[in-house]
This record gives sequence, structure tokens and C-alpha cells, in this order.
Amino acid sequence: WPDSVLEELGGCEACVRLTDQREHVEQCYERVVRAAEGAGPQAQQRLADCLNLDGYIWARCILNSRQFEGSWCTETSSVGVLMPLVEYFNHSCELPEGECVRRGGDEKRGTMQVVALSDYSEGEEAMISYGRVGNSHLLERGFAVEGNPHDSVELVLGARCSTARVPEILAAAPGMGAEGFGDFEWRERPGEHGDGAEAMVTLRRRRPLPEALLKLVRLECLSDEALAPALASAGPAAG
Repeated sequence: WPDSVLEELGGCEACVRLTDQREHVEQCYERVVRAAEGAGPQAQQRLADCLNLDGYIWARCILNSRQFEGSWCTETSSVGVLMPLVEYFNHSCELPEGECVRRGGDEKRGTMQVVALSDYSEGEEAMISYGRVGNSHLLERGFAVEGNPHDSVELVLGARCSTARVPEILAAAPGMGAEGFGDFEWRERPGEHGDGAEAMVTLRRRRPLPEALLKLVRLECLSDEALAPALASAGPAAG
């Protein structure tokens, strides 16, 4: 991802992720170079014509776009796996609910099975899902999906946590997680660190304003003085 391309993505999550990825690849290249230098003159001579930054970046991009995480097998848990047949499957955002790629095998030798979640007509392309992820993640594999229903933006939301507010905030928060796919996460839970809390909320194209988010925002807009009579008349956790 050259600077000219990253400039076009400026201000969005994809730019941050791809910039971090590029820096990581460059750091890996430096480690490879140091390893080659320590391998002796003969190894350096063999690598002289092929070991360069542009070539290494190309090779890493090929690898990144084709590898699968291998956490289900101890032999591949830290390095991932390459499966030449599975990589031919393209990604679809619209597959039915279910697990289209199933992992199995024993601890030392993992297996992967691709399962059709619906009927396919003869000649129709069979597809799998790379996950319910937006284009900022898919760009790491070198492509994007127009109108991706899982496109998202992360919102960091702070909350004031007086004694009266904490129960109301905790009552509103569980609904956030139940509505989505892990779209809510406390970074600092209410009541743990003084009078403040901080949450990471993922807003998705299909569900940009979850009900629980609106509850938290309404609570944040109320002063303690305005909140007290509302709690007294409506009871605890009224939202």
C-alpha cells in the first residue's frame, strides 16, 4: 500500500489498519535481513538478487491474502495455515447463518471442511465467508465489497459514573451486546476507576443506532439533578 493509496483512504479505519500492517511488514523485513547477514557470506550471495523490500512486501501480500488462522491446531497456532484448494473460494457477505468452514482433526493434524449452507445450481459459484467484517478488514486481503452490510465504525463513548448512574449504565449495557456481534466492550467498567467509564461501540451499516447506545447517550445527557427524580418515579434501571 503506497503512500498515494493510503492518502485516498485518509481519515478512515482502513487507513489506520493498513498503515500498521505496512509498518509491521517492514519490521519483519528488517529481521529477515539481519538473519541473512548472520547466516554467512554464502547465504548472502544466494539472497542478493531476490532479497529486497519490494520483493518481500509482494511475497507477504500473497501470503496475507491466502492464509487462514490455525489456532485450532497446536502445530499451526502461531503461524497460520495455507490450504491451496480452500483459497480458491471467494468471500460473500450474504451467506445464510451457519458455519461454512469447519475445523477439526486432532491436536497435531488439523483438518478443514467447506460446507454448503444452501443449494447451488450447476455452474453457480460456491462461496465462503471470511467473517462478518467490514471493508477496512477485507482491504487487508486486497479487496472490498460494494455496499458491504458489515461496514462499521468504532465509537469510543465516555460515561460519567456517579453512585446513581452506575446501576443505570450497567442495566443499559447488556442490551447492546445482545443485539449485535460483540459490538460493545467496556474498556473501563463503571465503578472500577473513579467517576468515569469508557466503552468501545461498533456501529454497523445494518444497525447504526442500537437501542442500548441511545439509552447510554440519554443517560449521559441527563445531569445528576435531572436523573434523581426520574429514578424516583420510574424505579431503578428504567432507561
